Amino acid sequence: MDAADDLAGDLRSGAFNPFARRFSLNGASAPEEVAAARRYAERALNATLARLGAAGNLLDFENRLGPVVQNVVFKGLPQVQQERLSEKERRNVRPL
Repeated sequence: MDAADDLAGDLRSGAFNPFARRFSLNGASAPEEVAAARRYAERALNATLARLGAAGNLLDFENRLGPVVQNVVFKGLPQVQQERLSEKERRNVRPL
């Protein structure tokens, strides 16, 4: 999630970012190329959360930490991902 969140800043600073590397992006990349990388990152994160949720469904949540783990896996992480990536998209949209 951090790499997706930091993509624009990493492109500006030249810092390593796995999504920038996968898409051969740099500070001069077209906005459409960066947007494609962000869409890919979001899909990759969604797939990871789905797998985490599937694994979480196999766990026994009957102990005292069960509700906490369930909350983080099934509510917290998806919500944070949505908020962080949506916030970045809103900031990157300029009025016409």
